[in-house]
Amino acid sequence: MGTEADTVQASGAEGGEIPAGAVQIEDEVYMVPAGIDSQGCETFTMWSPTKAVIMVIHYRDGKGGFTPDRSQAACRPKPAGTP
Repeated sequence: MGTEADTVQASGAEGGEIPAGAVQIEDEVYMVPAGIDSQGCETFTMWSPTKAVIMVIHYRDGKGGFTPDRSQAACRPKPAGTP
């Protein structure tokens, strides 16, 4: 599974370009930041320029990888007073 060190710096996903902030998890398969959920946990979606991928929201786990199971996510709590 990808780690922070595997984060790819790129400009976009047009024409097969690797999306900005993508984390490579295997050959030509990446986790792409998708936003922040209502509890402040960063979400990711899988992306590949050449392979079929599942469209499921993933979260960072406590081991530096990813999980689709929200209960296994290693999220930082939202600061007090944040909507």
